[in-house]
Amino acid sequence: LYFPREQKAAMIDLPKFVGFLDSRGLMGDYEKFMLGSESDLRVWLEKTVRGSIPHRDFISYELYSGDALDENHSLSGIQLFIKDKQGRPYIPGSSLKGALRTAILSRMLSERRGFAQQCIDTLCSPPTKEGRNAYLRETEDIESRLLNTLNLNQLRRRDAVNSVMKGISISDSAPIPTSALVLCRKI
Repeated sequence: LYFPREQKAAMIDLPKFVGFLDSRGLMGDYEKFMLGSESDLRVWLEKTVRGSIPHRDFISYELYSGDALDENHSLSGIQLFIKDKQGRPYIPGSSLKGALRTAILSRMLSERRGFAQQCIDTLCSPPTKEGRNAYLRETEDIESRLLNTLNLNQLRRRDAVNSVMKGISISDSAPIPTSALVLCRKI
């Protein structure tokens, strides 16, 4: 739910929300809303409930939205943080490892200016008929040349078994309090 005056987005606790709808006999109306063209749940609730929404009964947490949201953009683009079985957000180890991998690649490229310039020249050359696929293959090749240096599988150089990253294992983060979450616009 988006509350523009307060610049807040409220994340719904689905089981509690379904209980709220059921207790008020609104399940059929909600189904029509979901299948219809209307997209703002807050507006629909205000019309249906006829007044202020007792949203505190069915939300998990609220986030200050600042300029990340406005009434002209759909809320369906909001991607919720991954959560553990107790509903607490955390950062998956694979995401942390990916960020570390990106930082390592960036550092490697910055230390090899000639190689980096060659990569930039290749990636910025006029697009071929293959377009995006050729670009992806080229970036995979650059990453492979920098990170896949173990030579454990001579036949498949791009195989992850050759990656220096294979020996790094990162676990998931500890739970993060919802008060530490921030809603940001994707740019």
